[in-house]
Amino acid sequence: MSAVLFRSPVRMGMALLPVGAAMCAVLTVFKLADMSLNIFHAIALPLVICLSVDYGIFILANLEGRLHRESRMGVLLSGITTLFGFSVLLLAEHPALHSFGLSISVGLIAAMLTALVALPRLTRPDLARPFAGNESAL
Repeated sequence: MSAVLFRSPVRMGMALLPVGAAMCAVLTVFKLADMSLNIFHAIALPLVICLSVDYGIFILANLEGRLHRESRMGVLLSGITTLFGFSVLLLAEHPALHSFGLSISVGLIAAMLTALVALPRLTRPDLARPFAGNESAL
């Protein structure tokens, strides 16, 4: 979908940036916590990939003016509600449910931060300096 929508390898890579961030975050947390990957992680990782791709596509399309400006809020609210839903699994005593919740929660946090904070700053450098050109306001 990303290739069809953006038709440019650079823009397609930008849309997939939240996926890379999510996978790196999940694998880093597993490595730091000395956890081995199990079948529940293998089920959770494709779910994280699918959600992360959506966040990147929606934010990049928004930045290009293809979507309504309120779509950023839609991505934020969707991410928060999904995060709360899967974070509840962190309270589970069953190890499988706990690891499933951990995988998805870490991946979603990284994907949301990348899509909502890093992606706009990478695509529009003027967002990196909020007061650029408006020094008199300071």
